[in-house]
Amino acid sequence: NIRTPMNGIIGMIKIAADHLDDHKRVKDCLEKASIASLQLLATLNELLDISQIKSGIIDLQSDMLNLNELMMEVASVIYPRIQEKNLQLKIHPLQVQHENVFGDQMRLQQMFLNILGNSVKYTPPGGLLEISVLERESREYSCRSYDFIFSDNGIGMEESFIQHIFEPFSRAEDPEVSRTEGVGLGLSIAQNIARMMGGAISVKSIPGQGSQFTVTVILRLQNP
Repeated sequence: NIRTPMNGIIGMIKIAADHLDDHKRVKDCLEKASIASLQLLATLNELLDISQIKSGIIDLQSDMLNLNELMMEVASVIYPRIQEKNLQLKIHPLQVQHENVFGDQMRLQQMFLNILGNSVKYTPPGGLLEISVLERESREYSCRSYDFIFSDNGIGMEESFIQHIFEPFSRAEDPEVSRTEGVGLGLSIAQNIARMMGGAISVKSIPGQGSQFTVTVILRLQNP
């Protein structure tokens, strides 16, 4: 909900303005306002992305990528949140023949971080997140199909919700979910990006046991 971080920012600014002589309180308010502003920026970026996707104006870039380096970068971005929640992250050795490919690095990271971000949100402290990457044949010349698999042992999802998980603004009707931030656009954006890359995202989940998201994309090889 956009109103939540916006109201937080307004409230913190007012409190700080009313207590200018209390430097500790002003500092605390500014830090909270900064966090809320980042949440608001993330929401606005998601709204912009979904608008661009619907308008068909997103162009994918063709960056030179090393898949092992890409996954290490993704892990380094999400790792502070994983540590903060006392979770474990296990990255399995890549089961690929070709690590060097062409692809849109920013969009791939965006997809992966959306999925990992959800895993962090919905996995209780002490839980485990796992990442695997598999390479398969592709019908497209000088390309391969890659499966990026993200698993967790979090709260899981009911089958009735999985059917709607990639719809914009979709959020499960669960007390644990309702307390977390977000407007339910991340997975919708990720699914659209995956389809633009010739693949899709599939999901398996068992309530109380965890979820597994598989991102399948077609990537062109640097050295076919």
